Formats: sequence, C-alpha cells, structure tokens
Amino acid sequence: MAQSRQSSHLPRNLVIGALLLIVLYSLAGFLVLPWWLKRTLPDQMEQHMGWQADVADIRSNPFALSVEALNLSAQDSDNEKVVGFDRLYINLSFFELIQGVVGFEAIEFEEPFIRLDLLEDYSVNFARDFQAASAGEGGKPTEPEEDQALPSLYFQQFTISGGELLFRDFTQPEMAEFRITPLDLTLSDLATWQRDDRNSDYHLQAALGNQTIEWQGNLSITPLYSSGNLAISGVDHKTLGHFLAPYLPYDLRGGKVTVRSDYELQAADILYLSASNGRLSVEDLAVAPGKQSDQPRLTTASIAIDDIGFDLNAREARVGQITLEQPDIMLAHNKAGEIDWVAALDAFAKNGGKSEADTEESATAAAERPFRWSLAGIKVSGGRVLWQDQQPASPAELSLEQLSFSTAGISSEMEDPISYQLETALAGGGKLSLNGQLTPQPFTLEAAISGSDISLAAFEPYLQESANLAVAGGALGLDGNLDLDGQQEPLTGTFSGTAEVSGLNLQLPGSNERLISWQTLRLAP
Repeated sequence: MAQSRQSSHLPRNLVIGALLLIVLYSLAGFLVLPWWLKRTLPDQMEQHMGWQADVADIRSNPFALSVEALNLSAQDSDNEKVVGFDRLYINLSFFELIQGVVGFEAIEFEEPFIRLDLLEDYSVNFARDFQAASAGEGGKPTEPEEDQALPSLYFQQFTISGGELLFRDFTQPEMAEFRITPLDLTLSDLATWQRDDRNSDYHLQAALGNQTIEWQGNLSITPLYSSGNLAISGVDHKTLGHFLAPYLPYDLRGGKVTVRSDYELQAADILYLSASNGRLSVEDLAVAPGKQSDQPRLTTASIAIDDIGFDLNAREARVGQITLEQPDIMLAHNKAGEIDWVAALDAFAKNGGKSEADTEESATAAAERPFRWSLAGIKVSGGRVLWQDQQPASPAELSLEQLSFSTAGISSEMEDPISYQLETALAGGGKLSLNGQLTPQPFTLEAAISGSDISLAAFEPYLQESANLAVAGGALGLDGNLDLDGQQEPLTGTFSGTAEVSGLNLQLPGSNERLISWQTLRLAP
C-alpha cells in the first residue's frame, strides 16, 4: 500500500521539479544574465582595451536564446567615443548547439559607430589601446597557435543597418577625417567550416557624402574564397588626393572617379586573384603640376577605360580602349630649359623616390617572370595642347586645337608595330595630320605628314634666336613621309615629299618695309 502511494507521488514530484527548474532557468535568463552582463561588459572593455563603457539596458530571453543590448557607448583614454550602437540583438540557434556548433540565427546591429584611427606609425587605435591595456596589467597578449583550427561557427543572418565609420588618418602632416554613413551590411548563411555545396551571400553598401561603395557576392571561410562585384562611385578629388598624395607628384584640383569590376579570390595552397569586366571612368578631371600653380594645367571632360581585367597567377593584365574627351593640357618651358610637368616629377622622385632595396626587389621580381599586358587602343577627341616657351628672348606660344588622336592595340610585346593617326589645327592658322606606324623597341617611326596653311608668324620667336627678323606673313604647306630609325646609334631620319612656303614676308623688327618676300617657294624631289 505504501509502495503504491509513493509511485503515485512520482509524476507529481517530477512535474514540480520540472516547474522549479523552469522557474530557476527563467529567473537566471530573464534577471540574472542581464544583470551580470551589464556589470561585466564595461569591466571587460576597461580591462582589455582601457575604455570606459556604459550600456543603458540589456535584456535576454532564455527560451528564445536571445540577448538584446541597448545604447552602448565606449570612450578611450582621451575621452573620445570609439565604439557604440543603438541596439544589438543576438539570437542563438538551439538546433545548431545540440550538434556542437555555435550557431546564430540572427545578429543585428542598429546604428553602430566605430572610430578607426590610422596613426603616424601606420598602426590603428584598437591595437594601440589593446597593447596599452595589456602592458598595464603586466601581461603579454596571447600568441595564437599555428595551424589552429577555427571554431565551428554558423551565422544564418548578420546585418548592420545605419552604421557609421569615422576614419581619421594621422599619417600625413595634416589629419584627414572621413565619415562613412550610412553603412549597411547583410551577410547570410556563413560557416567557418568547409562546405562543398554552398557559400555565403553578402551585400555591403556605404556612403561618404555622395561617394558610395557597393560590394556583393558570395563568401566561404574554409577554404577562403570569394567572388562577386565591387563598385565605387563618385569618389571626389579631395578623397583621392589625400590617399594618393604619397605617390602622386601632381596636385589634384577636380574630378570624380567611378570604378567597378567583377572579381574572384581564393587562398589555399596558392593565392588566386583575378578581375574581369572592369570599368574606370573619370569626370571633370583637373590637375596642376604643383600647389604653386594658380590654375589647373590639365583638364578633361571625361576619361573612360573599358574591359579591365587581370590574372595575378598568370601575371597578365588587359585593358580595353582608353577614351579621352576634350583633354586640355598646358606645357610651360622656363628659361632654365625645364618643362613644368617634368620638373614636378623630378622633384617628387628626388624627395620620395624608391630606395635601392625596392628597386632591386622589383628587378628581381621582373626577372623571375615577365608581366604581360595589352591595351585595345587609345582614342582622344576634342583636345587642346598649349605650349608656352619662356626660353626665347620673346616668349613663344603655340596652340594645337581640335586635336584627335587614335592608336591600334598596344601590348607588352614592344617589337610589334603600333599604328596611329593624329589630326589637329593650329590656333594661329593651319592644319596638320600624321598617320603611320611606331615600333617602341627597337625604335622606328613611319609617318605620313600632311600640313596646309600653317602660319609661320607663330614661330617668329624661334627665328629671332638665330636671325633678327620679324615674320609679317607666310604659310607653310607640306606633304611627305618621315622615317626615323633608332635600331643603331645614332638616330637617323629621312624625309621625302614636297614643301611649300607661300606669301612670305620677312621684315626687320620695328620696320614695315619688306626685307625678304616671295609669292611661292616650292621644294620637291
């Protein structure tokens, strides 16, 4: 009888025990865990990073296996905000956990903030703060073991919405600040172990004012593999000028750059990287030889480069046609015989040229395996070239207008001839055209030259260097073939054709009387 009564109490005791466990689990999950996290999180950030952190509220749901943190903000030792977010939501996957995998059904960041400082020694503020905090504790950062396997992690959905990245660059004399917002990221179905059947998908969008980045594709961690499309649009000259300053000898005054490309990256036994279907466009470019220039001396309406691709393993790059519309360049030749663009390049090379070690390293790499490249051609339309020469006693100024230029394909095989065509008009009067072939190595040039009504008055400053004469009138016309040959030293050249000078009128400076004149002088073979 007593045994039967004990058996009847067993289910009730099991239910009471289960209810008690549920109550304790609920209390721990709903009350204890948020209280512990709210106290521990700021302490951990101060211990490991030296940051003062504050979090407004932390909530957890033990039955949904979720944690939610609200309004976190952390300041570094300089009392500047370094990280923060409005909301962080983490939801664990129960079914992944019972399989021994730390799985996240969702990780959601709402309006996170990160301040990233690139310091003078090219380290970042996160590494500096971590090392300083470790040194304060008298310990050393734990060195990761070589070939240590990644833990089994799975992210079903990872999202960042309305993020902000403040990037500050202290590597140059003047600190530059770039605020990237909004920053949105979506990452789905990512695992840290090898899966042969599928990869993760990702989509990143970010903006710096009107400058945008869009990056989408798929990703695998083990082995590391990614393929997709990257597009960077509307990058202005100030942003480009800052990052290119250590490498660019000239001063960017204007322009917007857009670049997009498909890519494929794989890192296993060897690194594989390739790009295809690339396109680069530059709008309203303006460049000056240096900061001392009052105005830009190179402008273009647009530059477009199509069909860009490269294969790092094959050491091969290919570029489609380069198109320049309305380029305008001014060249100044001073009394010392220097051209402004070349002088700026020489000064830059002296101040920041490659070291001997870099040069030897580049030469060694080039000797191992040549890099092959090809270019479909160059096309220039509506161009202008202004030559300003201060070396003659009387300054000279020549202007080529309505300039058009085109070439056929060009490649790293320098022995292959390149066909070209050029047409232009001189501002002072006359037209000139050239077409033919050019072989870069060994150098040879074949040019069919045709010119008509070229005003000789524009060349008066050069004539006065050898004769005290003024050109009151005269026009040059020519039609022939020019051949230059540099296969052997010295360079040799021949011209065969006809030339004509008409309406010539040479005078003494300050006089209106003719000194030498004729109606037509024709030279023919």
